[in-house]
Amino acid sequence: MLSFTSTNPRPSHITPKALSAFISQTIVVLGLVLTLISNTVCAKQLNYPTDDKGDLCNGHALLCLRAFNDISFLGTRASAAYGDKGNSTLPITQYKDIKTQLADGVRALDFNLFPDPGGSSDIHVCFPDCSVIDSGSLQDILSQVASWLNDNPRNVVSIFLENTGGVPSAGVADAFKGAGLDTKALKADPTAGWPTLGEIIGDDKSIVVFGDKGSIVDGKIPYILPYNQNMLIVDQTKVTDKSWQCGPYGDHGSKSTLMIPHFYLQSANVNGKQYDNLPYPVDLSLMNSWKLMEHTQQCRGAQAIWANFIMVDFYDQGNSKDMLLGFNSLPIPGDKVSNYYPDFKAYGGGSSTIQKPTLLAICLLSILTTCFGLRI
Repeated sequence: MLSFTSTNPRPSHITPKALSAFISQTIVVLGLVLTLISNTVCAKQLNYPTDDKGDLCNGHALLCLRAFNDISFLGTRASAAYGDKGNSTLPITQYKDIKTQLADGVRALDFNLFPDPGGSSDIHVCFPDCSVIDSGSLQDILSQVASWLNDNPRNVVSIFLENTGGVPSAGVADAFKGAGLDTKALKADPTAGWPTLGEIIGDDKSIVVFGDKGSIVDGKIPYILPYNQNMLIVDQTKVTDKSWQCGPYGDHGSKSTLMIPHFYLQSANVNGKQYDNLPYPVDLSLMNSWKLMEHTQQCRGAQAIWANFIMVDFYDQGNSKDMLLGFNSLPIPGDKVSNYYPDFKAYGGGSSTIQKPTLLAICLLSILTTCFGLRI
């Protein structure tokens, strides 16, 4: 009988060090395999949609299948009260005009309505009233919105009408009709559930209109949705407040959408009259970046509703646009998913404090979020 003798005798046991190395290498290999699987099986979800497609909604294909009240929109308070930065003695709330706001990603506009100081039947947009800033007729401003939407199809803009001056509904209806937006307004029944953004666009609608009080919400204009039936607005924060106010403002109880007024208010005298709702343009780079995130997360948690409309002053100061992309789980322009793949080579040894089981957990979490749509 032939017999063979190995020149490398089999060890009688595996040392702890060798076992640890084997397990560590196995975890790394498994992590790489899982990442490859998620990249292959979930390729559609892992590849950010590009802007050369015709099926985008508000600039992102990922938004098309989301219900309207499951999306966060950047909005500007008193949108038409704009002026030059550092060159205005008026209490302006924005530094950019309406079309620039829309081009920069603003998708919610706010207008305070007043009778025409000149006595015509036109409705004017003013802030805080027409004796301070008169931005012109509502029809002219809506025409700017309509022009931008015509040049940029597959976008939906929300319009908030604050009937501060008690204007009649007929004048408001005439302004929308004159701007050609009356046929573009969504006629929704939010109690039956909001449509998706793609469905709104598919029905050839491009605006969603909300009204706060008075005759403009008396039902005569069927596309104006009353604030107090459809929207929870959290309280506004004064400069002297030490924390963000997240309680309901007025009679705006639990509703299907949530508005967060993210700006400080101050009281001041203008032209001999006292106003309590004037902007406070201080620390705007912080106000419209991490403070915006803090405020939104705090009030969203307090009210248990998705934060839909984040209304800001001076939207272009800070990083509000990227904050909203984050709220919607959308990519930063020029970014790509591969930037966030774990670099296993960086954790192959040495003094790294990140353990390989942690990397495996990251891979598993990546699969859950990209393949199965898990939102955290």
